[in-house]
Amino acid sequence: MEVKHTLIEFLEDQLPTFRNPSGVQLYLNTDSSLYLCADYPGIEKSPDFNLELVQEFKSLKNFLTVMGLLQIEQLLKLTPEDLLGLYDRGKMNILCSLEGEIDWEMTFGKYKKNLWARDVHEKTHQVKTTISQAEHFIDYTIAYYAAITN
Repeated sequence: MEVKHTLIEFLEDQLPTFRNPSGVQLYLNTDSSLYLCADYPGIEKSPDFNLELVQEFKSLKNFLTVMGLLQIEQLLKLTPEDLLGLYDRGKMNILCSLEGEIDWEMTFGKYKKNLWARDVHEKTHQVKTTISQAEHFIDYTIAYYAAITN
């Protein structure tokens, strides 16, 4: 007889870390919040930068509600492309990390049809240029930190 698990039971068994076959990862933090991430689709790994789709959720229940997940199969089939679609709707962020002598990060998120960015100093600003491709996030982050460090 097969034992049927609920999605919550499945995740409780898998956490504190879970990675589905498509590379979508979920981490349980010590405060019971969850961190969801995946590599940005179509971008090869580089020692110079990292581009990820990321979002933190207050709880497992909040994660399931926001993501609209009801079954284990939905979680197993979730792809980075799905997360990119959530980013387009303002439900995910994009994190661009630059590796070097000093590591820099910029987090991008959509809010009320505008694109916002937050730097490593927690300063938030509206992005006025059009960013529609992965390379644009990288270029913007490089230019931003070049401007503030010179």
